Amino acid sequence: MTKLNNAVIFITGAAGGFGRELTKQLLDKGSRLILTDLDLGILQAEVEAIQTMVTAGEVSQCFETDLANRAGCHYLYQQVMALNMPLDILINNAGIGMFGRMDEVPESKWEQ
Repeated sequence: MTKLNNAVIFITGAAGGFGRELTKQLLDKGSRLILTDLDLGILQAEVEAIQTMVTAGEVSQCFETDLANRAGCHYLYQQVMALNMPLDILINNAGIGMFGRMDEVPESKWEQ
């Protein structure tokens, strides 16, 4: 099992849903987090709300970027590399479902 205390963990899609819950749980375990989402204001508000409940761990940095395009990915890569904090864990949580349940998506949609 990976030790989460002081682990540097990078979470994409951190402002809501699974990302928000992962942020909360990993802070509770004492992790050091780097977070990103589409809207920095929403992300920072969620982090503030979580930090009123959880006093362990640390949010080292928050970034706003759109990972749906190459420029956003490149920007985020450059920003994270500039932190000079080797990552222990990446949780690539960003994204949305566009077609519904995976078992209901026609194969032709995957070939595009």
